Amino acid sequence: MKAILILILAAFIITEPVIIPSAIQVKPKEFNSITKDTVTQVTWRAFDVSRDTTQGCNTYVQLFDKTAKQVWATNIPIPAPIVRQWVNDTIIDNYILSQLNLKKK
Repeated sequence: MKAILILILAAFIITEPVIIPSAIQVKPKEFNSITKDTVTQVTWRAFDVSRDTTQGCNTYVQLFDKTAKQVWATNIPIPAPIVRQWVNDTIIDNYILSQLNLKKK
């Protein structure tokens, strides 16, 4: 009986999701069908941002699974019209998620 209880508790502890601070929580989606990686969190960092409103910027985007293991990373360019609207990060969040075909939780 104790062994069964320990196995159940171990399974619960292992499957407990790890939340990355400031990550965008998304609805789980299988991202790589070969390795069965499922994305649950997305983070990004912008660079090449300038006051020149005719230029866009680039973002380094990382995708993580529920255990906070990185499953993919890429660069997503943000076009100038989106950068001009950047008054809060939600605009960039939504653009990146639309490019990756992901939805917020």
